[in-house]
Amino acid sequence: MSFKKYGLPIFALYMLTSIILLSFFCYFYYKTSNEKLKIHISKELTSIMGQIAVLAKSDEISTLSFKKIDDAKILIFDVTNRNFIKKDFDFDLNSLKFKKHKHAKYFMPNNEQFFINDGEIFLYENLHFNKMKNNYIVLLRSNEYSEEKLEIISKIVTIFLCSILFFLIVSYFIIKLSFRPLIEKINSLNSFIKDTTHEINTPLSVILMSIEMFENYPEKYLSNIKIAAKTLSNLYENLVNLNLKTTQNTLENINVKEILNERIKYFSIMLGEKNLSLNADLSEVWLKTDEFKFKNIFDNILSNAIKYCAEKTEISVILCENYFEISNFGNEISKEQKSKIFEKFTRFNAEKGGFGIGLSLVKKYCDELGFKISCESKNQKTSFRVKF
Repeated sequence: MSFKKYGLPIFALYMLTSIILLSFFCYFYYKTSNEKLKIHISKELTSIMGQIAVLAKSDEISTLSFKKIDDAKILIFDVTNRNFIKKDFDFDLNSLKFKKHKHAKYFMPNNEQFFINDGEIFLYENLHFNKMKNNYIVLLRSNEYSEEKLEIISKIVTIFLCSILFFLIVSYFIIKLSFRPLIEKINSLNSFIKDTTHEINTPLSVILMSIEMFENYPEKYLSNIKIAAKTLSNLYENLVNLNLKTTQNTLENINVKEILNERIKYFSIMLGEKNLSLNADLSEVWLKTDEFKFKNIFDNILSNAIKYCAEKTEISVILCENYFEISNFGNEISKEQKSKIFEKFTRFNAEKGGFGIGLSLVKKYCDELGFKISCESKNQKTSFRVKF
């Protein structure tokens, strides 16, 4: 399993969701900002129109010398005399005879004198008073709306792109880090399934082959069948106990020396297969504990010692009043490996076989029984000690 195969679809979905939500936010932010800008400019244009209306009412508009106004451009047409008093821009005034300018977008429902045309806000007014001789058409055009609207859009686009980039980087690393343990576990399970097939197939092949050759060398092949059968039995017990929840301890007084001698005898065929000798120094010890779990602890440690012990060397089993210790000679376990040695599915030598579950079961049962297990590895010697 790879992040590219399983992580990227989730990453893409997360980014798509983020883009949609961010787009909605930017859209509403734009609408709010744009409406505020329209209202602000409308107030400015209304203020300028008010000043012009005062001048028109006093009939001084034609003689007025207009100062430069930065906020708006002005167009004033004298309808009576058919001439322009001020013309800062060109506009087809005939279109204003209609109630609405055909190209305009009216944004104030209660006042159609405001409209947007060619990206700018306009204010139209027909100034005509009863006592006035003249009739004026006044058209004001904002100088700010298109520029400030563009600034708002640029700001939103910048925020949008920066946010997307931020989400892109952060979400990628978060999802990748979140997926790493899952990927490792699934890879371990895939490896476990593969190893299970191999580990079960090997002793089965030995049994089938030994049965076919049994008549020729009965003693030799009977021994092979027993070894393969014991291997299958150990595999079965480990697989059954692998995912069992913590169970209540069935406590009873057991003769530890007697049990260890029984288990050592059980593994004698496997010891002989690798030309290993076993030196047992066992004291008379009685212990109140769970017999099944205790046997499982000892079996897995001894099985592990046989598996990783160098051929034609010795395995040592020591039993004292408050602990037992199993030692073997072979490759040392590094400090880094020791920190992971009791983790499920952990293996440091694939050639030796196994699932990497034996020592995890040992740790599980030790914790349930209140035992303490430790590992020492130096000078090509590895020792596991279990304190009661």
